[in-house]
Amino acid sequence: MFSPSSNSKPRPRSFLALLKRNPAMSKEEFSKHWVTEHAQVVLPYFLDAGVESYVQIHGPLSMSSPASPDSNPNNPIAVLQKEVEAGEWDGCFELTGPPDTSKATPEPAWKAAYYHDIIVPDELKLLVSEASEHVKIVEKTGIVTGERKAIIENGKSEIKIDKDVMRVWEEYQRKGEKGEF
Repeated sequence: MFSPSSNSKPRPRSFLALLKRNPAMSKEEFSKHWVTEHAQVVLPYFLDAGVESYVQIHGPLSMSSPASPDSNPNNPIAVLQKEVEAGEWDGCFELTGPPDTSKATPEPAWKAAYYHDIIVPDELKLLVSEASEHVKIVEKTGIVTGERKAIIENGKSEIKIDKDVMRVWEEYQRKGEKGEF
């Protein structure tokens, strides 16, 4: 999830990611599912990965600092502004991960299995496609506004995690410790 930086100085990894909802869901259904269901299934995965902050930004989206009218129309911020204003994106999240390290640590097989078995199927219900296939990453946070819902702040959950979700997470972890993945 977090790749090492070519820069030797450790730093937080922060970005925002724009998402498109599954067209079978209304905007209200998308927003409700994202904050009540999807946040639950990603929460243990993100906390275990050392995510420091995960904030969902629900639409309608807008830009906090619009590009100046005389700026280059191909400037990435100007392009993003046009897309946001046109309603091309239904949601956005800001994520700050752990500081980058000089060594890449492969994800344990059980965590990869949880991601593929639990998170991806929920993404496919919620989004137009698996997030990695359509998401737009912007390496600048704080530029897209909407209704902000903090899920993780300062490395701690801001919502109560569902007991059934934790049971599933712990079962994957137990199987991983037994080498079953």
